[in-house]
Amino acid sequence: MEDYKVIFLKRNSDKLKNFLEENSEEIIKLKNGCWGSYYHFTLPFTDYETKNLDWFIAMDGAKPIAIATTSKEPIYKYNFKIDTYVFIDVAEDERYYKDQKKYLLEPLVHNLCRNKDKQYKGAGRYLLNSICDHYKELDKKYIYLVPESVWFKKFYTGIDCNIRVKEDYLKSQKELIKYYERHDFEIYDDHYDVERCQLGESVFIFFPVMRKEL
Repeated sequence: MEDYKVIFLKRNSDKLKNFLEENSEEIIKLKNGCWGSYYHFTLPFTDYETKNLDWFIAMDGAKPIAIATTSKEPIYKYNFKIDTYVFIDVAEDERYYKDQKKYLLEPLVHNLCRNKDKQYKGAGRYLLNSICDHYKELDKKYIYLVPESVWFKKFYTGIDCNIRVKEDYLKSQKELIKYYERHDFEIYDDHYDVERCQLGESVFIFFPVMRKEL
């Protein structure tokens, strides 16, 4: 695996927006290569992504070949174990309301994606390690992420948890968790991210939170 140059671009900066505009074609290709089954991207970024997320980009010369973002995000802690990646109607158990605590965790990694060309195998790992090194230098004790593969999921509309093939969706989550475990991430017990589903106002999917000590 080669050594790549990793660029850090701060949220809400002209430097970030200019870089994404100048490299829009490659950024769009990256996004569609990673999440094209979920949503077809025609723009390299949204206002939210430039205003709220810090960006890390691995470069092969002048070509972006892997991207990831980080931010501070709300996460929920419960005093009991919750099944993840399945539909749960929280109205059926009052503990979902009474036993929750909301935290802001940072840095939380999002959108880790690499060019799918086989010559760039390992570039995602290289970028993730670079992100860990960046925050270790800033004296952060942990780095966090919420693992979810969307290959077997329909387009996210804001309240849409539609799963195309449930068995394949669950299998892809297990594989993704194993990937991060190989890179020293572990499940952060009793901490979850949540997404409301179209199935009803009280139906959610819960996602595990993983963390790595720096």
